[in-house]
Amino acid sequence: KYSLDDAEPSVTNGSINSAASDAT
Repeated sequence: KYSLDDAEPSVTNGSINSAASDAT
């Protein structure tokens, strides 16, 4: 679910950042 690019933010925001990164 989490990308290496979003490793830090995904841990903080959880699926919120994960979804945003997937959408990008």
